[in-house]
Amino acid sequence: MKLSKDNYFSTEANKEFMSVSQFKSFLSCELAALAQINGEYDGFSSDSMLFGRAVHAWNEGSLKEFKQNNPELYKKDGTLYAKYAGIQDCIETLESDEVCMMALEGEKEVVFTAEMFGTPWKIMIDSYNPDYGMFTDLKVMKSLHDKFWSSENGYYVNFVEHYGYDMQMAVYSEVERIASGREERLEPHIVVVTKESPPDKAVLKGFLDRADIMLAQVAIEMPHILAVKSGEAEPVGCGKCEYCRSVKKAQIIDYRELI
Repeated sequence: MKLSKDNYFSTEANKEFMSVSQFKSFLSCELAALAQINGEYDGFSSDSMLFGRAVHAWNEGSLKEFKQNNPELYKKDGTLYAKYAGIQDCIETLESDEVCMMALEGEKEVVFTAEMFGTPWKIMIDSYNPDYGMFTDLKVMKSLHDKFWSSENGYYVNFVEHYGYDMQMAVYSEVERIASGREERLEPHIVVVTKESPPDKAVLKGFLDRADIMLAQVAIEMPHILAVKSGEAEPVGCGKCEYCRSVKKAQIIDYRELI
């Protein structure tokens, strides 16, 4: 399959290629991941997702098309409803910050594919700037300083580690390196803008320091994930996610088991 920006999110592409979002979906809930791959479930929309999509559309230069496709966000005069006014605040915050705009320079929404860990992978880079030895991903977050308890590690982690963005940057850097034939990886960055009022912002770096560790962890998980994706192994549902809640039947549970 010849992958492009137009068919990147298609069911066919999801079946043929592994992606970071698909990989993380399998780790969270195998049933939901398979449903997404088969086009039976595309995730339930949320205001948080709309914020991210709008800011990405601005970065890509397609904000006009986003407005046309999401008229429910805008009043007749073209301004955002109060509920979504933070979208414009995020955009203006980025536009007025030289450091963020410098990090976001480059070609937009660039697609790469590469064979890795026994399967073809796909990535789409938000801002690609190989002449400066870097690429950048854009994130809209609640806060820069949120912390999350990691039961696996036994301590609190930041949002980058909690959402697996460190692993995402490792995979992106390696897929791009393989696809371009380059020996060295480009330096990944994440531009973060928050939904606070006023929005906070930062450019995050340092992802190559742990890239090999992240990639090793991906390699460990891949044999089972590929077995589930191909139908060789039965998928296991988490029982708690949106998809599982939408298809499960009620169970009789001793209330003391809820924890």
